[in-house]
Amino acid sequence: MSYEKILHALTIVPLGWLAAIADGETPYQEMDYRYITQDGTTNWSAASWGIYPGASGGEAVDYEAAGISKYPNSNKVGIHLNWNLKQLNVDGEYTVGRIYANSSAGVTQGSDSIINMLGTASGGADGVINIDTDYIYSEKGPSSSGADSETMRWAIYIGIGNEHSQSKWNNNPEAKLTFDGGTINIDHPSDSSVASGIRFYGTGAPSTESDLTEPLKKTITFTETNTINSSTALIFQGATAETILGVDNSCSYVTLNLNGTIYVRENTTPDEERPFYEYKNLTFKSDTAPTPYTAHYNIGGVIEAGSWTIESNQQINLTNTAYINLNGGELRMSNWSTTRNLEFNMAEGAVLSAKNIWIGDKTRLNISGSVTTTDGTFYIYQNSQSEDYSRLVINKGTTFDIKSDICIAQSTIEVAKDVAEGSLIVRSGSIRLDNNHATLILHSSNAFKKTDNGTQSEVTVSSQRGNGYLELYADQSFSHFNFENTTIASHTSGIDFMTLNLYIDSSVDLIKLASLSNGTLGAVDETTYLKKNMVIDGFREYLIHIDSINHDDDLSLVSSKDGDWIDFKYIEDTVNGGYWLSATNVPEPAAFAAAFGALALAFAAFRRSR
Repeated sequence: MSYEKILHALTIVPLGWLAAIADGETPYQEMDYRYITQDGTTNWSAASWGIYPGASGGEAVDYEAAGISKYPNSNKVGIHLNWNLKQLNVDGEYTVGRIYANSSAGVTQGSDSIINMLGTASGGADGVINIDTDYIYSEKGPSSSGADSETMRWAIYIGIGNEHSQSKWNNNPEAKLTFDGGTINIDHPSDSSVASGIRFYGTGAPSTESDLTEPLKKTITFTETNTINSSTALIFQGATAETILGVDNSCSYVTLNLNGTIYVRENTTPDEERPFYEYKNLTFKSDTAPTPYTAHYNIGGVIEAGSWTIESNQQINLTNTAYINLNGGELRMSNWSTTRNLEFNMAEGAVLSAKNIWIGDKTRLNISGSVTTTDGTFYIYQNSQSEDYSRLVINKGTTFDIKSDICIAQSTIEVAKDVAEGSLIVRSGSIRLDNNHATLILHSSNAFKKTDNGTQSEVTVSSQRGNGYLELYADQSFSHFNFENTTIASHTSGIDFMTLNLYIDSSVDLIKLASLSNGTLGAVDETTYLKKNMVIDGFREYLIHIDSINHDDDLSLVSSKDGDWIDFKYIEDTVNGGYWLSATNVPEPAAFAAAFGALALAFAAFRRSR
């Protein structure tokens, strides 16, 4: 061999490889990447694979000379989905360390692509890809530097980008990658506590001469015939920030369709026939910079995980067929001090079950499905005491079964029209308004109840601190309005009062209560406890009916918003039994002046007649 050829060989094959070959070992340095170098449709076992050693890439190596299998089947090998691949048929069961595609040369750059595992193996069986992340060199991909991360190892790392001209966008307005059928098993056998991830991002800001008029669209789909098994905690992550259409920190319109089955669990017994599963955490994670949304998730399949964390900057859509079962774990949405947004939409027929549910700041929810907590509270929170940042709208078709309280902290829950009576079970019997701006809006009558066969007359609306708002646009029955004894010392925001602000729309004909406040509305030691008040907007006579009087209720603490009613008291209902909440109407100054003027004219006419 000539000097030139030896030198050329050394630039292609790292010295570690040569030492390994000399020792008769399989030569691996970091991770080897196999690039599909052919276009169109091909089988895994027949594809033209180009081989690049190590995380830094480089020129292709002759796999036969290196003594490496022709196609990827090792946890020390990553596959790179390259350029114009239309369809890769997984015609058996294969193991890899990662599935990868970069944004400038990756799959779907010029076409839609399918990783097909549906009936592609021998005898018509589905294909299987085992992703063993034990050997992943870098969490970022084969071309990046940096140490390995023990907190996250990307099992699938797909970048789609660079359609920066209008002509390219017109030819391929939505870059797509689909995993169809079969099973993807994600594992990290040496340490199952290490999280693995599926990352999908669109990157690379359009050039200054770009004539794009719409955001780039990029979509990954896992079909309804696809199953993902992850024995480690699993992380989905969305797009990277770009400058698109002149907007800094914007992002492509990135969509992940999760229509199959996702299990995030580890079998902790050797018995495969009777496994015992330890369920792990599932996270939908955002990058730190993009706005307004990193990714749009459409979930139409089954997810089983130990807990579910949805970070900010996401849009989540649970469709009719979705079933999310958290097996007694926690669902936590958004961060409580974030500046970003989260949108969560749940279609009628979708099911969500968790031990408890925590909804954080700047989260918008539209619910039409079935929501269950098996052990804890349903809690919605926002940072601001004045803005309408966090809001849950409960629509027709929704059912709730909440094991403990519903707690509304500085945020809003709205029950829309036509929500069925008694469809929202709150088994503690308490809806709590916690802190300023906490608001419950009811457009449907008696939607809540405490027990399976009960009614809303068992349920209380409870004030904890600050201004709480109860807005009624339909007839209602409650047990009572509850005022908690909250100490000033337990709250650090300088609030020394609690006020239930009750708005009653003119369309409401009757509000029925077992008791006004069951003795909880009374004077307190205001050096220790928050003082209590109730302010009514829209009061009318014969509107609020009370079954029985609790003499500990202090009606001097009840007032009307505009001061048009004073001296609240109880009067007996001689027809139906019980009592009405009554008050003295004080005419507005203009009305009083008009009445006084009319009286004066009448008196003058009387004098003239004399």
